Amino acid sequence: MRKHILISITLLLATFVLYTSLRIEYLNLRAGSYLPRQDRNADGSFSDGKWRVSSEYSPRDQLREVVATFGLMQYLIAPLLLMLTVLTVGRTKSGWGRLVGCFSLVIALFALTLMYYREYYTSLGY
Repeated sequence: MRKHILISITLLLATFVLYTSLRIEYLNLRAGSYLPRQDRNADGSFSDGKWRVSSEYSPRDQLREVVATFGLMQYLIAPLLLMLTVLTVGRTKSGWGRLVGCFSLVIALFALTLMYYREYYTSLGY
């Protein structure tokens, strides 16, 4: 029974992480590939300051909103998913559990790669 709960939690987290990563990539594409920000000064600050919301709700504003909420959550959830994946693969002997574990491992690594490559946290100007 416990293994089924572990597999279910891993699958739910993997789905959430994948959806968030793909949503950010989609919005980034619509915003003209804004991430990672290229307007960095020599001192590490951004030339146009912090990423602010404009008067119209543009794709760039939508991207900022998702990065500021769910994108920053990825810094906690993606490593947690990676740990749960190791537990799932290590504790289950069934093919279904191992399949979920491998699927979740790929998603966690994909999300971690995008998170650091696109610089979610630093792109907000904090």
